[in-house]
Amino acid sequence: MKKPERECDVLPRAIARQLFAKNGLSDDHPFMFADDFTSEKYLEIMSKLRDKNGNQLSAPSLDTYRSALRRVYVDYDKPLPRKFDSLCTRFLHGYQRVTTQRNADQASRSHIGKDNLLMSDYKRLCMNSLKMDEANGSFAHLYAILAWNLMARSSNVAKIGFSQIVWRGDCVDVYYGVQKTDQEGTRAHYARAIYANPVSPGTCAILAFAVPL
Repeated sequence: MKKPERECDVLPRAIARQLFAKNGLSDDHPFMFADDFTSEKYLEIMSKLRDKNGNQLSAPSLDTYRSALRRVYVDYDKPLPRKFDSLCTRFLHGYQRVTTQRNADQASRSHIGKDNLLMSDYKRLCMNSLKMDEANGSFAHLYAILAWNLMARSSNVAKIGFSQIVWRGDCVDVYYGVQKTDQEGTRAHYARAIYANPVSPGTCAILAFAVPL
C-alpha cells in the first residue's frame, strides 16, 4: 500500500519520474517495480541522459537521480534491484574518471554547481539590501548574512526560528533541526557559532539581528 504523501517525498519521486519520462517509460504506475527492471537497465538509462543542450550530465547530477530512485523504493517498502548500490557506485566512479580525463584531454575546465560568491559581491549585496524599504531590506540583509556566516543552504536559513538562536558568551549559537545530510536530526544538538564583526558593520551578523528588531 502506498504511503501518504509527505512534502519531503515529492521531490525524489518527481526526479525519478523525470528520469523515466526522458526514456519513454510511463509514470502512471510504479514502473520501476516491474520484474524486468534491473540495475543494469537503470545504468543503461543513466548513461544516455543528457542536459537541455545535449551534453552529458556530471557524475553528481547522476548521483542525484540515483538517490531519488532509491528514496522511491524506500517510500513504497520495496526491495532495491539486485546489486543496485554496488553497481551504481562502480558506474559513477568510472563515469567520473572518464569525464575528468575527457576534460583534461580537451583542456577544458570542469564546471559543476554554482559559481562562488566573492567577498566583494557579498558586501555589495549586504549594503544594497539596506537601501531597500525597511521591512524587506532588513530581512534580506539578515538572511544574506546568516547564509554567509553559517555556510548554509537557503532552505536551512529559512527554517531558523527564535528558539534555535541562543546567546552564549561572545557569540550567537544557531541550531538546525533537520538538514539535507541529517534528515533524522541526529546532529541537531551541534551549534553553529556566529561572532560580531566590528570592523565591518555592514556585514556584522550581530548588528544584522538588531536592525529588523
